[in-house]
Amino acid sequence: MNKYKKQYAPSVEPNIRHHHFVHGRMCRGLVMAAVGLVVSFGVAANASADSLKCKVDFKLTNEKSTAVKVVSIIYEADQKEHTEGLDNKKLSAGEMDIWKTVTLQEVAAGNPITRFRIQYRNDTSGQGKPSSPWGPVVKTVYLKPVNGGDCFDGRVYELAVP
Repeated sequence: MNKYKKQYAPSVEPNIRHHHFVHGRMCRGLVMAAVGLVVSFGVAANASADSLKCKVDFKLTNEKSTAVKVVSIIYEADQKEHTEGLDNKKLSAGEMDIWKTVTLQEVAAGNPITRFRIQYRNDTSGQGKPSSPWGPVVKTVYLKPVNGGDCFDGRVYELAVP
């Protein structure tokens, strides 16, 4: 072979190093894009799941002549009863208190809540019961809130222990 052809003839051997570099870079790029999509879908799923839980305040008044300890709220949504525990606050006779930002796990914002019940314990301290000054858990009758309707974040439901 003469010198001219040897210098200017195109190489028939592939450039192995260049091929691996480009191929490796493309694969890393595709992997990173796939990871990005998975993470974004996961974040979107969590955000939408959290938005399904309505966060409300409850303004509860004790209309009984004795103290009560509020245990939980029972609410009806989609013709099913759901219970959310409260922090066992004591309400004296005639006292009112507000439970802030209670997350209702089973109702999405914008959906209706048809009625409520309050679970509470009566103060039995004057009855000489040594084990506990609070009686067994009692449920109220179904209550229609003063300002009922669709649930939305920040809504204040006003209820009373009759």
